Amino acid sequence: MSTKEQSREILTEERHYSQQRQESMVERAEPQAENADEQADITQERARELVSEAHLKEEKRKQSMSERMEEAIEKSPLADPDHPD
Repeated sequence: MSTKEQSREILTEERHYSQQRQESMVERAEPQAENADEQADITQERARELVSEAHLKEEKRKQSMSERMEEAIEKSPLADPDHPD
């Protein structure tokens, strides 16, 4: 698999993951929103926690994607100085 194909695959995975994450956050937030009058303070705190968790997960995901792309580039025949094309 070429570096370009690997990059495309990684970007496709990233888009899919982002969409799943957004859907998951909406699913978790909807039940909390239904009891907004009773749960306003709890909901706000939980929302902050969910946002913090999402930011941490996003940072970890970005780091992982970056590492995977670096590995793909290092393994690429174009990155091998012993085999110039």
